[in-house]
Amino acid sequence: MSLQILRRRVREEMQKPGADGRPRFTSGAQLARFLGVDPSHVSHFLKAQQPENVRGVSWELFPFVFGVLVLATAASRAGATEHLSQLYHATPAPLPTVGVVAATGSALINNHPMALLHSIALADAPHRLVYAALVGGDLGPRLLPIGSLAGLLWLHALRRRGISISLREFVKVGFYVTIPSLAASLAMLWLVTL
Repeated sequence: MSLQILRRRVREEMQKPGADGRPRFTSGAQLARFLGVDPSHVSHFLKAQQPENVRGVSWELFPFVFGVLVLATAASRAGATEHLSQLYHATPAPLPTVGVVAATGSALINNHPMALLHSIALADAPHRLVYAALVGGDLGPRLLPIGSLAGLLWLHALRRRGISISLREFVKVGFYVTIPSLAASLAMLWLVTL
């Protein structure tokens, strides 16, 4: 059975309600049976001893990742991408504007949703503006811990080892490192893309 046929069949079956009118698949076992897989094999696979790198994963961050993607979708549907696009077209200095907005947005709402918003807002923009968004999106998350998943994982790993970094320390160091780095990077980008 081809993957397309399987996808179509699963989609059709998922849309059909059960006899009681509720969703047809309320458990993984029901879905496994539908796909022709013995649920005991799935259960055995899930209970199998996991490698060390899987046990070290910060599973509590998965809802956060899902949340930031929902945030980006909601912001886009609310018109954020149109506002960003209008701002970038109206400003007399688009390159630093894009870089600063990307850095600020990445620090406040995380770099993943900000990158998704910029991928829409800058779809028809010159490459130098896309590069400015990348520079801002990479440096901005150093301003606040919520800015990037890597920063959150780093703080989590330190906490597990008994090292605590306060929000104040993080922001202070991030400010002193990020602002000059952002200014220098955007200036260099401006020079090389004249």
